[in-house]
Amino acid sequence: MRNSIRVGLVAAVATVALAASGSALAALNPSLAVAGPSFPTKVGPVSITLKTLNADDAVGKISVFAPVGYQLQPGTAGSKVGSVTAIALLGDQNNQAVTLKGNLTALDPNDASVGNASASCDNTVHSLVWMMKLTGAGQTFDFPVFVDQTSGSEASFSSFRIVMCFKAPDVPVGTANRSTAGARFIEVGISSNQIISPTVRGEYKWRSMWTAFAPKTGSLAPTGSREAQALVRLPTTMSLKGRRTFVLFKGKLVSAVRLSGRLTENGTGIPAIRISLQAGRTKSSLTRLDVVGTRRDGSFVKTLRLKNPKSFMAEVTIPLRSLRFSGCKATFGTTVQCAALSVAGTHVLSNVVRVK
Repeated sequence: MRNSIRVGLVAAVATVALAASGSALAALNPSLAVAGPSFPTKVGPVSITLKTLNADDAVGKISVFAPVGYQLQPGTAGSKVGSVTAIALLGDQNNQAVTLKGNLTALDPNDASVGNASASCDNTVHSLVWMMKLTGAGQTFDFPVFVDQTSGSEASFSSFRIVMCFKAPDVPVGTANRSTAGARFIEVGISSNQIISPTVRGEYKWRSMWTAFAPKTGSLAPTGSREAQALVRLPTTMSLKGRRTFVLFKGKLVSAVRLSGRLTENGTGIPAIRISLQAGRTKSSLTRLDVVGTRRDGSFVKTLRLKNPKSFMAEVTIPLRSLRFSGCKATFGTTVQCAALSVAGTHVLSNVVRVK
């Protein structure tokens, strides 16, 4: 009887301790996704998408670290350097979810409009500042984005970092650092041609560190930061071959085409992806013909009837693949848990083949 009472007391104390520690730590479940040109020699915007759950604590600061190999073109003061989309929950309107859109504009790092945010969020000297301006649902939001070359230990895995500073949604109205309409941002996506993809094939790991606000304080929580990572594997390519063959159809041999190819990223095949096969009399008149799935090694084969000479092409949109904790190794010490790892999706076209 005494042992059972003792066990019950220990369990109760443990429960209280866990509850207390849980209230001290931020509740964050972040994710990071990065996409860009599928081949190192191609030019195009790099897109960064940052998400957290609706029930998570309000995010106060996100630091995104670009892998070594990515380069940055800063842009001149006053110029547009990218576009932004976001989703926010408006605390003053029963947490109504609103979609916001806007642009990134380059600013002088000494601009007075970014001084307060720098002091309360990322208090250091910045070489570059982008202003994020978003509008939607009758609201306007402005946030500074600090962009700096990395140094010290960070330079071993990152060429530059992007720091986003938000305002607190749950402090009293009139507080200097209060977010407009009590908005809590759960998703932010930026797309910019100023971020230049690597020119060498390989696997590139983006990292991000998220810090929440301590509830109802307007200050960043001292503990409970989380990390999210994203992989970009270059190049992503799809080959296609076509040759004429014959198949048995209703007891007769008829003309057919055997299409084969392989979908790879950084030289490794991508399995279980559905590929759209297109055909047309000419290269400019291709339409969807059939769908085929990739095998374990990324290869695919499809045989189709061929009545007339045709051109063929394969097309695929590879989805974002979430690996969650698999392979997600923490970068910023044992106290910053790595919460999620993703592999970038992209859109790929094969070469065009002509089969007579």
